[in-house]
Parts: sequence; C-alpha cells; structure tokens
Amino acid sequence: MAISPVIERLAREKNWDGLYQLFQRMSNTEFRRTESVIREMVMPRLENDLFWETYHHLLIYRHQAFLPAVTAVKRLAHNGQLSFTCPSAVAFGQYMVQELPDERMKMIRMVIGLLETEEQITGLFSWLEIDQPVQRVSSLLPLTTPVAYYIMFQTLRHAEGDRALVLRCCRALMLKSDDLSFNMVAILREYFGLSELKNTLSLRIQPYELSYIDSSYANFEHVLMGKRPR
Repeated sequence: MAISPVIERLAREKNWDGLYQLFQRMSNTEFRRTESVIREMVMPRLENDLFWETYHHLLIYRHQAFLPAVTAVKRLAHNGQLSFTCPSAVAFGQYMVQELPDERMKMIRMVIGLLETEEQITGLFSWLEIDQPVQRVSSLLPLTTPVAYYIMFQTLRHAEGDRALVLRCCRALMLKSDDLSFNMVAILREYFGLSELKNTLSLRIQPYELSYIDSSYANFEHVLMGKRPR
C-alpha cells in the first residue's frame, strides 16, 4: 500500500495520534523512507494553514527527522499563498521560539532561499523572532538576489551604526566575486562611508544618489543592477 495517501488522509483528518501510531509501527528503514515521502509528496499538497499545523505535529513527534520537511514550503511561496500569520502558523512559530529556539536558524537557512518576496523573507524573520541584525545578515549572505540584498541593506541601515558589521558583510560579499555582489558593496561603501574599502569597484555611486536608492525597492534594484538613477 502506498504510504503517501495514508499520511495525507491522516493530516487532512488532523488525526495526529493515528499518524504517530503509524510511525511507531515502522522499521527504521521504513521511517527514513517516509521522511522523504512526507517532504516530497505530502507536504507540497497541503494548503497553508494545514501545512503549518501538520509540520508542527511532525516536529513534536521527532523534530530532528522532520525539520527538513519545511522545504516543501517552496510551492506556497511561489504561488503567493504563504502566510506566517494564520493561527496554525502563529502557534507553530511560538512553539519554535519556546521549545526549539536553537533550531530556528537551521530552519531559516533551509527556507530563506526558497522565498521570493521581501514580505515573505521579513515575515519569516519576524515570525521566528530573529531580530538581531547579525543573525539576519548571516542568513541573507548566502543568497545573491536583489530582494535579499535589499533586505540586507535595510537591516544594516537599522543596525544602529554597527560599522564593523557592515565591513564584515562587505568583505564576505566581495568573496563571492560576482557583479551583483560587487555592486552591493559599492552601494554599502558609499552609503555608510566605508573609506576602509578601496574604491576599485566598477559601479560608482554619487552622494546625491543615496536618497534615490533609499526611497524604494524598485530604485535600489535599479542601481544594484548597474543602472543610473532614472
């Protein structure tokens, strides 16, 4: 008997005791196979509210095994259906903060690259109460997208003058050695007055352009892509 429809039925019935009993009857090999089935076949089929309620109960059962199932959120993010404010998501977020605080950054690293909008990424941080600029920046650094760099820019702006953090961020960006990252460094260098960094970057930002960059995501992205202000 295929296990995927059985697990999906139990989830839709919210029969969590039945789901746990099913897991307990499995051998170690069957359980490992089931982890993949849930991540790849069951979770992507669930709507947002049920997704978070199901994921919550999976982590209650064995969080080490089911933490990676959160990557199934990619479909919800892509379809614009992802929400961290529905009751089941709010309850799960509080569970993570209170019961599994050390797993939050692991979850963010698994998920953040699958999100597509500023609202989704900032919502993720707020939902899991990741408020420290250094935590947010470290999560964003592996990404090389305009939206990630915009959120990084806004995070650094609100980091209360943490010049050392901005410099560390710039040096990490330069190690990527791609055009978008070098352009991001050029923006940060001019915006924060980082004279410590040699101005050998191809993108030159004029002081009068800073208010343009600061005014909207669209303007920031325009300059980040190497274009002059409109």
